[in-house]
Amino acid sequence: MKSKAIEILNDNWRDGFTVPSKNLYPYQWKWDSGFIAIGLAHFNMDRAKREINTLLNAQWENGFLPHIVFHTKSENYFPGPEFHRADLHPRASKKYKSTGMTQPPVTGFVLQEINLMIRNLKKWSRPQRVHTPLVHWPAKSFYRSEPYGRVLIISPWNWPLLIPMGIIVPALLSGNAVIFKPSEFTPLTGHKIRDIFIEAGVPEHIFQIVQGGATQGKALINAGVEKIFFTGSTGVGNNIFQQCACLLMKNVLEMGGSDPAIVCGFSATQCACSSFKYI
Repeated sequence: MKSKAIEILNDNWRDGFTVPSKNLYPYQWKWDSGFIAIGLAHFNMDRAKREINTLLNAQWENGFLPHIVFHTKSENYFPGPEFHRADLHPRASKKYKSTGMTQPPVTGFVLQEINLMIRNLKKWSRPQRVHTPLVHWPAKSFYRSEPYGRVLIISPWNWPLLIPMGIIVPALLSGNAVIFKPSEFTPLTGHKIRDIFIEAGVPEHIFQIVQGGATQGKALINAGVEKIFFTGSTGVGNNIFQQCACLLMKNVLEMGGSDPAIVCGFSATQCACSSFKYI
């Protein structure tokens, strides 16, 4: 697997940066470059440094770091620089075309979520006293949090680290066994998540990963889990919901929809409007 990963990184290398996917994403993406640089550092430190330096070279005069840098032209990707028109902003990079949007520090969010759960686990697990109707006197009433048992987590390709980690960690801390199916398009990220939990000492029978596509996903739903967490497209989510309804199975579905956006005071109105149409 390591040799295959190196082969892909070498194949996707362009003079100074790496494209996440030659046909699907033929440009440099901010948070992809972060993970790519980590991979490159294992066998080519010079390229790892160049990956980050090239990304920073596209930084705007006000420090803004765009989420896509259009180093080259491509006929296979939309919306491109002609759609975003980030060049309308007076502080945009004069050297490289880019979008007028940015992406959050994903790995930072992962660590923040984990630390939050560790600090509050005992508090969240503690029984919560609630009101008891007079007719039940002298009884006492509590809310008690208990694990479901076996939970299935199906995550998407476009947020392959933050989304699953934000569900896997609390599921394990709550006493559940977890079956994790990453997207068939991000198998290496799925294996890396597995390695993280193995190194942390989580027993293999408590956390398991299953690779595959729709066929494997349907089989896992019928495998006898107690609850399903799914993040992905509306079409797939509807199919999962119908399957869960037939089995009377609990489920949480986060499907595609509208994204909120924040317009900064220094933004160029036309540039911002173009970006919103893309969102």
